[in-house]
Amino acid sequence: MKRWPLIVLSLFFATAAHADTTFVSGTVGGVWDLSGNPYIVQGSPLIPADSTLEIQRGVRIEFQGPFAFIVQGIMNCLGDIGDSIYFTQDTVDFPDRWQGLRFSSVDQPSLMRCVVAEFGGSYNGTIRVTDSQLTLEHATVRNCAIQSFNVDGGQVVLSDCHFADNGVQGGCGGSLRAQDATISLQNCRFERSGALDGAGLCVYRTSLTAYSCTFDHNEGAIWGGTIYADDSDLDFRNCIFESNAAIMGAATYIIGESSTIFERCVFARNHAVRNGTEGTYGALFLPANGPHRISNCLFYRNVGMNNGAIFANGIVTIEQSVFVENTDNPIIGGSPDSVRYNAFHVRPPSLSGMPSGFGILTETNGNGDSTDIYGNFFSDPGFDPAGQYGEFSLSFDSHLRDAGNPNGTPDPDGTIPDLGPYPYFWLQAIDDLTLYRVGESLDINLRWSSIPEAVEYRVYRTSGGEFDWDAAYYVGTTDSAGFLHQNAFSDTQNSYTYIVIAFDSHQAITWQIPEHVRHITSDSDPAFFGN
Repeated sequence: MKRWPLIVLSLFFATAAHADTTFVSGTVGGVWDLSGNPYIVQGSPLIPADSTLEIQRGVRIEFQGPFAFIVQGIMNCLGDIGDSIYFTQDTVDFPDRWQGLRFSSVDQPSLMRCVVAEFGGSYNGTIRVTDSQLTLEHATVRNCAIQSFNVDGGQVVLSDCHFADNGVQGGCGGSLRAQDATISLQNCRFERSGALDGAGLCVYRTSLTAYSCTFDHNEGAIWGGTIYADDSDLDFRNCIFESNAAIMGAATYIIGESSTIFERCVFARNHAVRNGTEGTYGALFLPANGPHRISNCLFYRNVGMNNGAIFANGIVTIEQSVFVENTDNPIIGGSPDSVRYNAFHVRPPSLSGMPSGFGILTETNGNGDSTDIYGNFFSDPGFDPAGQYGEFSLSFDSHLRDAGNPNGTPDPDGTIPDLGPYPYFWLQAIDDLTLYRVGESLDINLRWSSIPEAVEYRVYRTSGGEFDWDAAYYVGTTDSAGFLHQNAFSDTQNSYTYIVIAFDSHQAITWQIPEHVRHITSDSDPAFFGN
């Protein structure tokens, strides 16, 4: 008898835990809010063409089988950062995965803000757009077994979105596939996705623009570790392609009547490899007709037989870019029309396909470096990992500074363009620097007048009475007009010379490295896949 109260109490709590559950199937509309949580999908919901469904923050939609959510009207998901809306599934209790959100023939755009869509399993995509308009903001699409996003016609805008762990080694486009569409990406990240081709993006007859996006650790089984494109117009600016892999075109595989722009992009540690078998074309494979314009990009430690960095045919311009430690057989292949004002860490052993006169050093640029008639030269890049852009920031004395086209668009500080994606920004000189020793300590105090535009100041020092950049070393950074150099007199030198450089990193905001990539760059072996 003593057990009965416990049993009754247990039953009471079980009932209370599910008191607000809402079971969903068939025609839906109106408003879904927290009072109905969770929304259990037991059939395929439908928003008719004349209806709107508003889903408020914190709502959970849980699918209990292979059902699709069909949107012929308008769906507005209004989550908040930290209080997202979830489209999800318990794949243990319900192993047949849900079939995605399907937006079709909608006259007015739908909005998905602060949404997580996960564990979908449809060949049509966990989110599918057909001749519709859809905007995603701060959305995450992850752990989808086949394709995560599929666009067949229409217009899609994605901003601050994250695609992770999607796709399989089959099909094209593990994270995003599009045809006959217009796609805009801003500050999005595509990582750890897989596909037969184009593990990150696969596009046909599509116009795609991407600004400040990151594509890292994606793996294509055959063509295009990140991108496969055919008959499409592509515009990538301020993007990072890091540690992607495929047997051909570790970063991109772009064919047909496609045209491309890659401006201020980083291609680092991409590797043409599959299951231990070395492949071809370490970064960009661009046999498409073009035109192709590659400007102010960095190619760093990309690995691939035939071409480590770029293979390009058609109308091709490569300018103000930097090539460091790529496979050099050769670094650039194909038949580029114009290769001007670029820097190579070493002289390429093969110059086949290059314009006549490339690599023959007969000129001198404004920095005193020997160049060919096109302004190309061979030099260590002079990176400063402590700089504002991380490991690929330019040092104060880098030969890449002011080495671009003197008749080109100036950098934000009004100087001749720097090479590579991240410019060095000059402010006026510090000309009233004062130094004094702090009592009998080993410390030196530095003081100077503040510069209104300066965000921070960098301090350098050499021994002796004159400053020598070849012997200089970095002391530290401060955001105020003063710096305490502790233990400055700990060595045996009696004389030192200091220089303080002011700069405003905010002025270079259009070249800002995406925040979410700062932690993935490293000197690790690029061959992380397939070995």
